[in-house]
Amino acid sequence: MLGRELMIAPFLTNSTKREVYFPSSKWYNFHTLAPINIPKRASRKVSIERKLTDKIPMFIKEESLVLTQDISLISGSRDLDNHYLITCAIGDSGEAIGRILGVKSYNEHTIKKKCENADCILQLKV
Repeated sequence: MLGRELMIAPFLTNSTKREVYFPSSKWYNFHTLAPINIPKRASRKVSIERKLTDKIPMFIKEESLVLTQDISLISGSRDLDNHYLITCAIGDSGEAIGRILGVKSYNEHTIKKKCENADCILQLKV
């Protein structure tokens, strides 16, 4: 786990398949935004596959908000306050709540969105 919002599941061998335990909640693939189908049984393990060229598997928990920045768009320190992307995983409550620190005018940020279904995820450019 990386905080409460993200889970990273690296492959530590040359294997192309592994089982990942998902703590209680709904989870989404951070890279594709697809919901993870977690079995109802007690183990809550999901088999994930990868190619050697794939990104490290990362997952975002429902009701979470994660700020990222595309470093390819940064040419100097003056660009550090630009080009952000907020990834929001909306939960059953219809909310995603998070704090973004160190970004001008986004010191505390709350995003609320009502969804038609429970599997809702969105990205916002800020």
